[in-house]
Amino acid sequence: MKNKFYAAIDIGTNTILMVIAEVFPDNNFKVIRDEHSIARLGEKVDKTGFIQPEAIKRAKVILEKYKKICEECEVQVIDCAGTSTLRDAKNAKEVRELLSSVIGADI
Repeated sequence: MKNKFYAAIDIGTNTILMVIAEVFPDNNFKVIRDEHSIARLGEKVDKTGFIQPEAIKRAKVILEKYKKICEECEVQVIDCAGTSTLRDAKNAKEVRELLSSVIGADI
């Protein structure tokens, strides 16, 4: 049985984290990549109620990079979670949809 590769991505208010693990047939695993990038997605959300275009652009660039890493590592499953900014901002739904399309997985 071939090993599987999984990615977990945490899209936070300030950072976007990704870990990729190789999972063995006995369900043990080994982390093969651990990425972190600063997107500041929550910049000005407290004042405006909206995720700013500049922050969306930063997050999009980071997720494009993470998607490429996933492809290079032959990841079969990508799980994504978004924290408060992607729940609370007035444009959170639209931003989640855009970022989901970039990474190829639901947030």
